[in-house]
Amino acid sequence: MLENIFNAVYFFFLGLVILSILHMSPWTLLMSLSTVMVSFAFALGPSAAKLIEGMMMIAIRRPFDLG
Repeated sequence: MLENIFNAVYFFFLGLVILSILHMSPWTLLMSLSTVMVSFAFALGPSAAKLIEGMMMIAIRRPFDLG
């Protein structure tokens, strides 16, 4: 899992370096991606919070009430 995260970060920066070598501006790509990521964060934030809250309730408060 951690290796996949490092690979993704490495290839992201490699892509930025290649765009810079080809004299293309990586800032337009970064701004577009950041806008999409922020909108997904606002859209999926409450659902993710409820999911984590439910997992914590099962794991901490009622670990033996499953099944």
